[in-house]
Amino acid sequence: MKRTHCSGVLAGIISGMLVWFALAANAAQAEEKRVESGSTLAETALYERALKREEEQAALRAAAWQVQNHARDARAAAARHRDKLKALQDAAQARSEAFSRVSKAALQAEQAKRAAVAAVADYTQAAEKALQAAAAFAEARGTQRGPRAQAADAAAARKVQALQQAQAAREAAVWASDSLRSALSSVGYHSAQLSAGLPQARATADAFAAKGGELVDAINKARPNTLSREVMSDSAQVAERAVQLRDEAGALTGRLKLVRDLSGEMKLAQEQEPAHAAALQGYYEAALNAVIEADAHSYAAAVSLASLKRCQRGSACRMQLDEELAAAAKLRLAARDEAAARLRSAMASIDATVYIGRRIDEYAEVAEADPRTLDAAVASAAAGEALAEKVRVAAFSDYQRAAEAYEQAKRAADAAYLAAYGQPRRGEEVKTMAAEPAPRPEPTASMMSPRWQVEAHAWEFFTASAHEAKGYGAYTYVLFGRRLGSKLAPQVQRSYAALLDAVIGSTPHRTEVSPNIPHAKLNLFCIPGKTEWDEGLAALDEGGDKFPALDNYASSLALATLSTAGSGAVRSSEILGVIQDSPGPFLLTTMQPMQLVQSGSPMLFVDLSRFPPETYADLVTAYKRALVERPPPGQQTWQPPAFQWVAATGTGVAGHLLKVKNAVSGWFSFGEGKPVKTALR
Repeated sequence: MKRTHCSGVLAGIISGMLVWFALAANAAQAEEKRVESGSTLAETALYERALKREEEQAALRAAAWQVQNHARDARAAAARHRDKLKALQDAAQARSEAFSRVSKAALQAEQAKRAAVAAVADYTQAAEKALQAAAAFAEARGTQRGPRAQAADAAAARKVQALQQAQAAREAAVWASDSLRSALSSVGYHSAQLSAGLPQARATADAFAAKGGELVDAINKARPNTLSREVMSDSAQVAERAVQLRDEAGALTGRLKLVRDLSGEMKLAQEQEPAHAAALQGYYEAALNAVIEADAHSYAAAVSLASLKRCQRGSACRMQLDEELAAAAKLRLAARDEAAARLRSAMASIDATVYIGRRIDEYAEVAEADPRTLDAAVASAAAGEALAEKVRVAAFSDYQRAAEAYEQAKRAADAAYLAAYGQPRRGEEVKTMAAEPAPRPEPTASMMSPRWQVEAHAWEFFTASAHEAKGYGAYTYVLFGRRLGSKLAPQVQRSYAALLDAVIGSTPHRTEVSPNIPHAKLNLFCIPGKTEWDEGLAALDEGGDKFPALDNYASSLALATLSTAGSGAVRSSEILGVIQDSPGPFLLTTMQPMQLVQSGSPMLFVDLSRFPPETYADLVTAYKRALVERPPPGQQTWQPPAFQWVAATGTGVAGHLLKVKNAVSGWFSFGEGKPVKTALR
């Protein structure tokens, strides 16, 4: 009984201990779960804070990026305004220099005209002395005849010499008059540029002011701790400077001394300055006629004197001689009166030239300060551009700091997520952050220019005062590299006429194009002209040696256009080299009128001097097709298709090859062409 009792007690003790151990184990497990639960909550809270920090830094980075983008835009707008002001300054300086050229040309024209008038007067005096010497010799007898014959010969030689001097003086006056007309055209051209550039300068100033306001708005929207103090203070200065430049641009018209467009007035002056010194030419011809009539009267008088014995007074033969002598005297007096009237016209022409010179001197004195005024405006705009660039650099530094802080916050959030959840963050678990935009590209000439959209073609003559028509999709300039005149090689002049024939003969005038074709899709062949000649193909004399279109071609305007192209618009060294060395003719296609073309803009160029003139019609057709189908992305020299090159150089056709070879040999010997081997390749 006793043993049984002990066994029960032992079992009870063991059971109690087992229960106790179980309770202890459950308590430890519960404590462990409690500790683990508390640790997870703490890590999750840390991740949430890290995530919030990451979101804040992303917003700061986006704000800094927007500010630096607006600073970049402001800098670009300031640069465009500065460029427009610089173009205005260049136009004002060029006009001031043109004024000086006109003053000099007017003085030279006045002096040349006076010299021509004096030379013609010397000729008439020499002619009168020669007539007197001849009459004295006719009356001489015996020993007097020898000396008087020598005197008559000397007087006749002096008359010939005086006539040559009068001719040379007249030609010099013609040249001086043409030079004055060209200088007047230059004044009108640069004056029109200046007048057209003022509204453009005001527009760019307004754009800069708008960009400066947008920059300040972007800074105000950003948090105070996003940007550096330098960015905030300098941005305010940029906005102030932009507003100042806008006000200055608006007041620029009043600050400039001479802002009127003088192109119309200069054109009128050109018309008043007679072409080729017509008044002097009239006086010269009238003086020659007067001399001729004086000689005729002298001859009639000599015949009448010699016939006194043969024709007695009152006889029919005497009456006829008297009538002839009276008629000769009447014609002599009329010729003298005509010469005197023509002299008054010539002197009036000189007075008109003097008036033009004085008027230009007045303009030049007034406009002399304009380049300096614009120089100050350019400097102010350049300062605004530099300040905007300073803000852009500082804003980009702020962005870089914000971007680095964002990356640090992102890494901290990644680590907190790993600690809280035991695994890396996956993409879908990351909240969408403000994506970093791509940097805005700097505006370039090709970006700001319109795209090629040529579908058809037209042509026009443009003049120094009536510039190229605006709004066309492309402009193809028909340019000659040499001045038209008597010294131009005949084969070069034929090639010039052939190109005008090819362009005008295959292209409608711009007034004849269908109204269904918008100007923006037309390529306009621009031909420098003395007048706005628009008679078209019907006026061409295809069967003769005269070229009315060539007569209207303005060489000075063409050379000025080539000068404009070579002064910055053309960057291709290949094209520049050809323009400087070759006589042309050239075709040069741009996307805007030449005075508006920016440096490096796309253009297409061809020098047609390499090809015979009889191939120009086909080459012009191929060139037109290329502008429609394969417009140039940059500055390129055009080459005709291979089959046309073969046709143009005459390969494989013996008769035509000889003709081409002779033509090219002529160019080569003249010193203005390409080697024969190259032309016949």
